[in-house]
This record gives sequence, C-alpha cells and structure tokens, in this order.
Amino acid sequence: MATLGLDSRKHSGVISGFNINFVKPGIFPKEYRKIIASSQDLRLASDYDDFYLASKQDAEKTLKDVQMVIKGIEDYLNSYYADLQ
Repeated sequence: MATLGLDSRKHSGVISGFNINFVKPGIFPKEYRKIIASSQDLRLASDYDDFYLASKQDAEKTLKDVQMVIKGIEDYLNSYYADLQ
C-alpha cells in the first residue's frame, strides 16, 4: 500500500486497503484475499481464544499459502521498483 501512499493503523485497514487497491483491480488474484482473511482469522484465534491450538495441518497449509502470497508481492514490488529506474 505504501506504493500508493496509503497507510493504516489497524490490521483490518491494511487488509481492506490491499483488497480494494490490489485484488479488486486484478493486480493480485482473488485467492490472495481468501488466504489473507484465513490467516488473519487464525492469528486472531491464536491470540485471543484461551484454548485455541492450531493443528499441524492448518499451520502447514497456512504457511504454504502465505509464502505464495509473499512471493507474489515480492515479484510485484521488484517489478514496480524496476519500472521506476
């Protein structure tokens, strides 16, 4: 979002801004929205639910999915900054 001069003080604002400015226009696939929402739900559960334990399967799937999103964003940023030079 920094490439657009946008900022947010809350996780929900960052997620919403990412979806509006990058997923909706098609810069990133809709699958990213689902992965980010799912990972945020797991983060909230692990932070705030007293007895939440993530299963190994959920943790491994989330890690794999998030690594894909990170790679996609890294590729986008590398291209974005290469175009500025």
